[in-house]
Amino acid sequence: MPYIKELGLFLTADAYVIPNETPAIVKAVATIAKVALGERIQICDGVNDEVELLASINGAGTTGKIVAWLGKNYTLGATLNIPARENLVIHAESTVLNYTPAAGDAVVIDSMHRCRYHFGEITRVTTGAALRIYPQNALPILGLTQSLYNEVSFTYLGIPVGVAASQNGVGLLIDPSVASIGSNKFICGDFAAFDYGTHVLAAAVGKKCDTNHFFVNHTRQCNWAIKEEQTRVDSNVWEVNVAADIAGAIAIQTGANHGKCHN
Repeated sequence: MPYIKELGLFLTADAYVIPNETPAIVKAVATIAKVALGERIQICDGVNDEVELLASINGAGTTGKIVAWLGKNYTLGATLNIPARENLVIHAESTVLNYTPAAGDAVVIDSMHRCRYHFGEITRVTTGAALRIYPQNALPILGLTQSLYNEVSFTYLGIPVGVAASQNGVGLLIDPSVASIGSNKFICGDFAAFDYGTHVLAAAVGKKCDTNHFFVNHTRQCNWAIKEEQTRVDSNVWEVNVAADIAGAIAIQTGANHGKCHN
């Protein structure tokens, strides 16, 4: 198992990304490693870092892979689209993905099957979603378009440090308008300053959004903390802590048949 001392890690993942703020000596070592490992090593420059983040996923391969996004700050100049994958693990627990455009979604996750995506913070001022679960393309091996049996976690969705709170967009958008989303676990840290903290949309005809588990540690400063539509949505389970802490705010509306909500 190769070890790069200056990076301080064993090469146990299939691909790595380092941010622009990384010390020069580490960047130099990563540049040398990239000669041998190619797309498996990505070095960001602090501009449109979504390009390198996506390249790391593509460089790792299509199924059964591990990707590590190291360091902290990444700047997204456009949407980071995570492609359809099976058994992919993304380790990004220490990262801050800062989406800078005023419109559009920050991070969009396509079809996934038995994947584990662990994010740190996703910050934005957009009128779109911070994180959108939106299966729309076929999985590379199974050939199905769906999101089943996955775990997605994050520590914070909200506004960047130093930006005044304004209730725009959606924190976590569950979008089954094309394909089914079911039997997933969403581990949500802190939501702050959205129109909707979490919004579950109606499922497409012939599709479902069901049996998902949502663990929401805290939602605050949102016009509507949690909203779940009713059409072809059922049996979702919510363990939540929400604060209707601004004037006219709505805490929770869960509309699924056979669902459960613990607040």
